[in-house]
Amino acid sequence: MTTPYSPTRPVKGLRIVARVLSVFIISFWGFLFFSEFAGRIGLTSSPSGGFTPLSTIDAMQFYSIPLILIGFCLSWKWELAGSLVTLPLAIFIIILNQGALIPMSVIATTSILFLICWWWNRSIQVMQNSVPLTDLTSPPSKDA
Repeated sequence: MTTPYSPTRPVKGLRIVARVLSVFIISFWGFLFFSEFAGRIGLTSSPSGGFTPLSTIDAMQFYSIPLILIGFCLSWKWELAGSLVTLPLAIFIIILNQGALIPMSVIATTSILFLICWWWNRSIQVMQNSVPLTDLTSPPSKDA
């Protein structure tokens, strides 16, 4: 027996892909950020005797990473809010540093997936609220 097509099935699949990607991004970039941050504030020893100070552009990129991670955490509960945090930051970093195009495009793509899930889910809800649903499985009533 096949299950009937549900318009929410593609949304669920897309949401799973976006969440899996966000877990990888949070894990990878979180590890890189916190290890670099720990070295900068002196929690770990560095063999070179210390880190060089960050330039203004490097500091803006460096401190944008935790905001991106927070945005992905928000995306799990509120897809629109999380996307509105992560997507502009990823575009901002791409503008600042052309060398970060590939990693930031992965972040931007994941953010766009969350945005698509939000939009698709919202359009399904609007469609369900505007069209009267009929139950085709029950026999017609004898009153009609």
